[in-house]
Amino acid sequence: MLQIKNLYKVFNKNTINENILFEDFNLEVKKGEFVSIIGSNGAGKSSLLNIISGSLLSDGGKINLSNLELLKLPEYKRTRYIGRVFQNPSFGVSPNMTILENMSIAYNKGNKFGLTFALKKSYIDIFKEKLKKVDMGLEDKLYTKAGLLSGGKDKLYRF
Repeated sequence: MLQIKNLYKVFNKNTINENILFEDFNLEVKKGEFVSIIGSNGAGKSSLLNIISGSLLSDGGKINLSNLELLKLPEYKRTRYIGRVFQNPSFGVSPNMTILENMSIAYNKGNKFGLTFALKKSYIDIFKEKLKKVDMGLEDKLYTKAGLLSGGKDKLYRF
């Protein structure tokens, strides 16, 4: 479960351009729920995802993921619990590698492997099944280089 309590974020604090993006923002997403975040440009959609993932710091509040307080963790430690697909396909992936190769690297994250292949044939069916859930047709593009894909929308996924 994801719980956001009293989230506060302000840009350009104490200046003429001060912009309070979130003030006492609360959100609860229960296990198994699927949530879409929509809004106009500048509404805070990407900023919210950036705060959750740790690439943007909040100015207050709490974010818990399954009773783990995320705001106490640096971004690199949050990646253990949060997977992210960026709007720009060249962020977070190696654009010269295929979807299959990029997913294999992510799937093996934290595992020790020497000079053996990180890509195993048994992963292909697993990755296809996970990509079907995203519903973007990527399960049929496993051998396409990530840099050749068009941009989608910012999303957070926990497989």
